[in-house]
Amino acid sequence: MLTIKFGYQELFKLLLTFYSLIAVLSVLTQSTSLLYTVVCLFTVLLVYFLLLKKKVSKTVFLGFLGFLVLMSASILIFYNKTGTVGAFFPTFFFLYLVCFYVYFKSHKVSIEEFLKVINYSYVVYFFSSIFCYLFMSDFYRSISLPGFSFRAFHGIEGSPANIDSFSTFVILINFFFNQFKSRFLLYGLASCIILFSGTVTPILIFLVVMLSAIYLRLFRHFSSLIILFVIVHVFMLYLSLSSEYINDLLGVATNGRNFIWNTQLENMTSYSILWSDVEAATVPISWSIGETNNSHNAFLFLIFRIGGLSCLLLFLSFFIKSFKSTYHNKLLLMAFLAAGISNSNMLYIGNPIYFYIVFFALFYRDEEFS
Repeated sequence: MLTIKFGYQELFKLLLTFYSLIAVLSVLTQSTSLLYTVVCLFTVLLVYFLLLKKKVSKTVFLGFLGFLVLMSASILIFYNKTGTVGAFFPTFFFLYLVCFYVYFKSHKVSIEEFLKVINYSYVVYFFSSIFCYLFMSDFYRSISLPGFSFRAFHGIEGSPANIDSFSTFVILINFFFNQFKSRFLLYGLASCIILFSGTVTPILIFLVVMLSAIYLRLFRHFSSLIILFVIVHVFMLYLSLSSEYINDLLGVATNGRNFIWNTQLENMTSYSILWSDVEAATVPISWSIGETNNSHNAFLFLIFRIGGLSCLLLFLSFFIKSFKSTYHNKLLLMAFLAAGISNSNMLYIGNPIYFYIVFFALFYRDEEFS
């Protein structure tokens, strides 16, 4: 029997470090297949180590190793033939869900472990992003302030759309749970990154969290808060389509992202509502030449990738599970929903840390910090 002494915290540190290094490599080589390959590595290794905690046999080990090799090979072959690996998204997405469910179901994650995983991965992600910024940022957009201008700070993916939200969550998580003085250093680092990324998503997240905190203190009904959020979001999408004034206002607030929402909603068919339909999600970009299938909205993004029916069942299960979440974790869930309005990365398999945050918020039950 194979056995290994390897804690959950060390496992996540190792995998997130390895993931970040491979993600940098994928940016350097402009190879999407590398990114998907490391997703496969992350999920399979996660399940593998979980089973090793229960002393699995060599047969199981070889089975997982064979699955890893075959999956990675199939990605590379498919990518070489088609130039894309988007068809693998549903497979990896549901594999992610299964792995994180098993992880949090079989292991009670403490506040201390949660903080170490978040903060450690953020530091690794930050230094990886610094490397890309110094050596690969010729195409990054410029931000002009009175007296000087600078290139916007991007994450390792070549976009600020991930690192700005990640930085916002680092601030919130350490504010809610971290009682050590080291949190002030993280506040400063994350705040600088938010400032130099030049996006408005963090402002939206902080605003929604603040309003949610007030709502929960007054009414204490998280389910009604979720329903209110859904109504407001759907109404916003409707007004973006039907009202020229709101469309122009959202155009300024989202830097033209709502043009993509409008076009994708118009392209949506009964087929894309029930099943994945990336082709219908491909629309022109209003601010440059070319097309994109990135919705810049996590909920639209997921509907076109796994289908509206699967998306509905997924969020319904999250909704039911959230009833027993603690006060601060409910605020984290609201932050996640707020970020999803203008950020597809929240439900994209490119950064596993968001899945880790969501599942922690759903499964953690200690009332010490409530």
